[in-house]
Amino acid sequence: MASTTQARNQRRILRWAQSSLCAGCGMPLPSPRHLVRYHPDYPTFDHVTLRSAGGRRLLSNGLLKH
Repeated sequence: MASTTQARNQRRILRWAQSSLCAGCGMPLPSPRHLVRYHPDYPTFDHVTLRSAGGRRLLSNGLLKH
């Protein structure tokens, strides 16, 4: 399990790599600083290979979506 700091850094790197666009709909991802944690538009780490199928929380296995 990734630590909070590690998870935050992964989201920051993915945001940069995805040009701040949602991997699901292509719309801009709002800054997480301006949203509460459980807001529907809060950027979340989505696994390409599901965790239940053995996917790990790695940058190569993640996308940001809202």
